[in-house]
Amino acid sequence: MNSERVKRPSKAASKSARKARFYEGVVAVLDAHAPCGCILTVLFLVLACSPSDTPRTVAESAGARASRLGAPTPPPPPGSLDLTSLSHRGALGTLPLVRISAPHEPISNGPARFEGYPVESVLQLLVSKEQIADPKTRLRFHLADGRTRTVDADALRDGGGILAVRDLDAPRGRQWRAHPRGQFEMTPGPFYLVWETRSGDERHPWIAQVERISMETVSAMDSPAFPRHAPTAEPGFHLFAKHCLACHSINLSGGRLGPELNVPLSVMETMPRAVLRTYIRSPRAVRATATMPDFISLTDDELDDLVEYLHAMRLAKVCATQIDCARFRGQ
Repeated sequence: MNSERVKRPSKAASKSARKARFYEGVVAVLDAHAPCGCILTVLFLVLACSPSDTPRTVAESAGARASRLGAPTPPPPPGSLDLTSLSHRGALGTLPLVRISAPHEPISNGPARFEGYPVESVLQLLVSKEQIADPKTRLRFHLADGRTRTVDADALRDGGGILAVRDLDAPRGRQWRAHPRGQFEMTPGPFYLVWETRSGDERHPWIAQVERISMETVSAMDSPAFPRHAPTAEPGFHLFAKHCLACHSINLSGGRLGPELNVPLSVMETMPRAVLRTYIRSPRAVRATATMPDFISLTDDELDDLVEYLHAMRLAKVCATQIDCARFRGQ
């Protein structure tokens, strides 16, 4: 006797069908109570179709949100990983998911437990093992608030680091604990670079709210910030690229969170060398309300190299007046 196998709908499809029937029933009830039914119907549909129905594994990036809504997803820049987009597409599912316990997490200032992907495994989606081992390779972590942090690629091979996607001590039903930040609260997601055995030294920073990772090389000799005219200043350039370029620019090349340091006037032309050294190492010793982090880990020799680089770049300005600088930027 031949039997025909009946293909049953998936659980997801059944759930969607039940929700659709439920919404249709509610809308019918609301419409029966006109004239206010129209307003209530619109309000109900807005709430029912809100993004809260989507999985809350990680916060959505612009690309992931566009994909979910049916719009074309913008391609990531060459040499970069859009982590939130990869997560929503399930591209990280082939990587091992691990758990770690950290004795000291800097945001909560206490022990914490996380679940996530080994950072070295994630990086191999972007760069080769040889590039990770190359001391000239830098990885730039792009954060949700627009800032960036730069880390030596070879420092991430030391082990113990993961890109966390979940705080195991978060309240039930949530991915992350909320932490106070001024008058507001923040969560470390969508991705949080954490370490099992590192407390947050400069080579192994804890980086919250990571959305994207890009690769770059320090030997970017085509950059306006590179001291072509002064080879002896190159060590200072490498230090500047590692510690400062995420926030500050030289010759309008670099970050914009902090001030430009070379044009139209060099910081060396506005601040004595001794004061500048103090400011770099401990900003609030010079400006009480400075928001720049301390760099007390810099050795005296490194500080000398950094100041020498800034001193050399004053002779290699790309513009000398406000008008010239606006033209250089294409404004």
